[in-house]
Amino acid sequence: MNKIKWLIIIAVIVLIGIFICIGTFKYTNTVSDVKQTETEKEKNFLNDKIAAIYYSATIDYPKDGSYTVYIDEKGKATAVKGDAIEVGTIAQDEKNIVRQDKKEVYMIGGNFKKFPMQHQVHTSYGQSSGHLIKENIFYFLNNQGVGENHYNSLIRWGNGSGFHEKIIPGFYTSTGNDGEYIYVINEDSSTKTPTFQGIKIDKDKVTVGKGTTIPILNEENWSVYSQIIVKKSSAFFILYNQTDKSNKVQFKVAEIDLKHNKYKGAFPLGSYNIPEEISQLAIPLSTNNFFVKNDTLYHLAANSILYTFDLKSMKPGKKIPLNRSTKFENQAKFTYFDESKIFLLEISKGGKYVINSYSYKNGKKLKSTPIRGLEKIINNAHVSEYDFFMIKKNKEIWSD
Repeated sequence: MNKIKWLIIIAVIVLIGIFICIGTFKYTNTVSDVKQTETEKEKNFLNDKIAAIYYSATIDYPKDGSYTVYIDEKGKATAVKGDAIEVGTIAQDEKNIVRQDKKEVYMIGGNFKKFPMQHQVHTSYGQSSGHLIKENIFYFLNNQGVGENHYNSLIRWGNGSGFHEKIIPGFYTSTGNDGEYIYVINEDSSTKTPTFQGIKIDKDKVTVGKGTTIPILNEENWSVYSQIIVKKSSAFFILYNQTDKSNKVQFKVAEIDLKHNKYKGAFPLGSYNIPEEISQLAIPLSTNNFFVKNDTLYHLAANSILYTFDLKSMKPGKKIPLNRSTKFENQAKFTYFDESKIFLLEISKGGKYVINSYSYKNGKKLKSTPIRGLEKIINNAHVSEYDFFMIKKNKEIWSD
């Protein structure tokens, strides 16, 4: 009897050992394409990369950190681990990619640089970074929570010569820039009416303008769901209206006259109906969901239809369905608008990530780049995607 018991114990130990080995192998296989920051220091690290995706854990579950995932021209994914910044974002120009951790900013490109910061960041605003071409300044807008008299945000800005940071007032629901000024929509509850404001950076100084109010955002169920784009002397953004009483979703183009600092109005762009059981999918997942090309605005809605708008007549134009599923459940994860084509980060029918490009003219699919290894990196981590772009430095590779 004792012999049988020992045989059972030995068998159990062997089985446990097998399970541990399998688990170790799976874990090692999962993290094999996750690198440390040292990888980004390699001189030619970005040379074959065509796209970048930012994933992060939440403020409530930060231990899984963040992953900046780089996709090369063959579709292979390589990730660099960082600190968790919920709804975090990455920035770029034609030579560099800039990302941030809780207390650091990293510049990846010709010469890798790391800049220590004083304040700690845990939450951003989602695709709220950018590059001011005129003075060659990168910036990040971060959510710092409720202060004594108003909501606080942290702006970080700089370039290869150094980075600065400052606490400024406001809770931002939309951001953008014109190459010189940063523009934000401030919906801090301490202000009676949501406000469109300009932020001016002058070397180590930041000035937040008084701005102009946006009355429609005080009306029932109207909200801003896009970035801000400046064309000539006007700023544009997209407003959505969705009520619990109706399946109808409406959206408009809002305009701010920058020269006279005045809200000019909101103009109908389109509408659609959505079944109540999937009403949470009525709004585009990507904040950067429209683009201005010549005098035409292109907005990609959650039904995968490209809605056009004539900025001369201020009237809607034709609708262009993209050559993909128009089901709300299958909408793309992220959108990146280039001058010549539209890029979508999508999940294929087989559950694999893929980057597809589409035509502005007829919605035709132009090119498909399956991503290899991304699922191994993120599937066992509690992270979500918060930013995506095609890498400008290597435009000659992906623009063909």
